Amino acid sequence: MYKRQPTWSPDGTRIAFSSDRDGNYNLYIMDAEGTNLAQLTDHPLTDHRPDWSPDGCRIAFSSDRGHTPVFHMYVIDVDGYHVEQLTHGETTDYRPRWSPDGSKIAFWSSPVSGLEGGPDIYVMDQDGSNRVRLTTGPCEDTGLVSHPGPSGRAFWSLRTADDHGEQNLQVMTGGPVSYTHLTLPTNREV
Repeated sequence: MYKRQPTWSPDGTRIAFSSDRDGNYNLYIMDAEGTNLAQLTDHPLTDHRPDWSPDGCRIAFSSDRGHTPVFHMYVIDVDGYHVEQLTHGETTDYRPRWSPDGSKIAFWSSPVSGLEGGPDIYVMDQDGSNRVRLTTGPCEDTGLVSHPGPSGRAFWSLRTADDHGEQNLQVMTGGPVSYTHLTLPTNREV
């Protein structure tokens, strides 16, 4: 049995995580002390990568329900009711991260096999509308982590360059293509 991707509620009293304790990956919530375990989703396919909304009322997650092997973004109320699919199409949409004000969700998206492009970072409104691509190019932009900067839109990204196969940490500080390298490839002197 595996328990993965734990994430704290905004008030620090609960933890959401993904587990295959019932045979497939579903989402669970428990108190921070490990008590009051409750199953949030019950689906025969994979639900994982939970992320709490800033108000603690909803959880965004990735799932391949009905789209194997394509993952899409969903939101569920923390009481386990009202599941809403936010993304559609032939891309894998993964690792949601709420903006500090709860109005947007950042995530990475990648075309399914056979289509051009690698994972890139996107942002959309919390209801799934107004999807905007923030990164592009010959790199794999994954490893998305929230970072509430002054604009509320800054976040970290691991970029893997095709020609070097190395991961470099960067920060995006505004709109598309406005990011700064924080680390250098391992073969370069600092």
